[in-house]
Amino acid sequence: MNTISRFGSGLVGATLFFSIGIGIASAQAAPGLAVSLSTAPSVPAGSSQVALATVTLDATHSGQNVTFSSLPLSLSYNGVPPTAFTNCSVQDVVALGFPLTSGGNAVTAFTGSGVTFHLNAPFTIIAGTSVRFAIVCDVSPAAPAGSSITFSIAPAVLSATSASGTAVVPTSTGQTAGAVSVTAGTASSVTTPTTSATPGIPNTGFGGDALATLLIMSLSLLAAYIGATVSRRLQMKKGV
Repeated sequence: MNTISRFGSGLVGATLFFSIGIGIASAQAAPGLAVSLSTAPSVPAGSSQVALATVTLDATHSGQNVTFSSLPLSLSYNGVPPTAFTNCSVQDVVALGFPLTSGGNAVTAFTGSGVTFHLNAPFTIIAGTSVRFAIVCDVSPAAPAGSSITFSIAPAVLSATSASGTAVVPTSTGQTAGAVSVTAGTASSVTTPTTSATPGIPNTGFGGDALATLLIMSLSLLAAYIGATVSRRLQMKKGV
């Protein structure tokens, strides 16, 4: 009897342990995606390829890889027309200068209250990591100083799927909207990325997300440098 009793207790314990293990594994395997958005406090009119905003897609707590193919954003304008923002693209911040939206997916100009960036190929965010994407545009020299553009994202509208093929409904984490003010441009706004008129350098305080702001500023510096370098090389080739 004792032997059977101990065996029975062990079986119950093993079953309970196995059930708990399955529950934990299931919880860990659940896919998830958190979304946030940050903007540069201000950019000068005439800026070239400046990072106006960044969108972070966070899968650090996801048990599966998450894939998405488009990035929908809502836009509103204060004193500036949509067409003041041209040559816009989505770029991975670790590969700045290489748009993920090009060719037939290029956005030549904003045209209204929203824009959906369609990626050239589906982008997969590895489980346990997060990826930050920059919204990069040219800003017209004619954009009035004191005007602004506001970016916002509704996480639930972003379409994403897990590695197992199930739909993932993103949630928000932190800020999901922000405004970018346009300041007076100078002749150095486009060609000299080391001056005080560098795209993305704020004329006021850092705003709510200081780390994101600093990143946007750095991205803008790098984007401007890449653009200026390519422009110089093209001019040199023409001279030859």
